[in-house]
Amino acid sequence: MSKECLKQIRLDAEALSEREALAEIMKKELDLPQSFSGNLDALSDFLSEVVEDTVFEAEALYAGSLDPKSYAAKALRVISDAAQENPHLHLYLMA
Repeated sequence: MSKECLKQIRLDAEALSEREALAEIMKKELDLPQSFSGNLDALSDFLSEVVEDTVFEAEALYAGSLDPKSYAAKALRVISDAAQENPHLHLYLMA
């Protein structure tokens, strides 16, 4: 009997508001190359190749109050789109 492994990545306001902060979390949690700078197109490409079941958790109240043009809102959209396309990714907005 094998135990399922699930990686959980918590995205708080600080992690999402700064490109550098999100890049550091993604490099650490997803083993992205040190050269990853937080570019959202590159993040989308990396997320499309994730094969380990991974859950991203973000606060719903924070996510709902974002300016749609902000880096945080764009990053959440990239993660959400990737989760819709990659069955190994999930995004949960928590209360």
